[in-house]
Order: sequence, then structure tokens, then C-alpha cells
Amino acid sequence: MKRRAFLALPIVAAAMPSRGAEGYPAVLPGQILRFPRDHGSHPAYRTEWWYVTGWVRTRDGAPLGVQVTFFRNRPRVAEDNPSNFAPRQLVFAHAALAEPAQGRLRHDQRKTVLRRLHSVQARNPKLTTAEIDEVHRIFDS
Repeated sequence: MKRRAFLALPIVAAAMPSRGAEGYPAVLPGQILRFPRDHGSHPAYRTEWWYVTGWVRTRDGAPLGVQVTFFRNRPRVAEDNPSNFAPRQLVFAHAALAEPAQGRLRHDQRKTVLRRLHSVQARNPKLTTAEIDEVHRIFDS
């Protein structure tokens, strides 16, 4: 009997309602986006990301592919904890540089716990900033 209960555990777990979406605002169809407000962060939501991709050329004319992505995640862990170490908002950045002439792809990533949400929108409502250490991007809306 114990073996049957153990083997049935994944089925029971799959049938249980997921708690992952509790406490996050619903993303509903037909929601009207308003810019520049909606270019920035929406900290109540679970996950969002911003990215920039494109092609540039070196001084010698060689093509380079570039990509920078910022991810923000609200894990809903210790949100009432006043400590700066509480992971209320997590931010990840990934950057890549493609060098097709050399057949090479360079990439790196950074991560941090966001101590507080800050924006340059208070100074200029048309700008949103995203940064982790030396990886920094200002979006002009």
C-alpha cells in the first residue's frame, strides 16, 4: 500500500491547485497600455522584462549583433521583512555580442536583489532606467 501511495503522489500533486499565481495582479485581455507610464516597471506583477537588440558595425565595418535583456521578478518572499537583504524584487541582466566574422558569441549576466525601486521618471517622465552594476540602459519613450 505504501508503494501505491508513493507512486500516486505525482498525480495528486498535479491535481492540486497551483499557488503560484496568488497575490499577483491578473493579466487580462483588452487591458489598455498607456505610454510612457507602461514602459517602466510594474512591481506588483510576478515577472517582466525589457530588451534591446540590433546590429552595429565596428570601425572596420565588421557586423556585430548586440542584445541586452533585463528581467525583473517578484518572488513574494519576505515582503514584510524590513531588511535590505529580503528578496522582494530580483533583477537579472543578460548581454550578448555576436561576432559573425569570427564565429563567436560573447555573453555575460548579472543579478541582484533590488533594494528599492527607483526611476528617473520623477525627473523626466519620458525616461525609464534599468541598471545592474555597470550594465545600464535608459529607455527614451
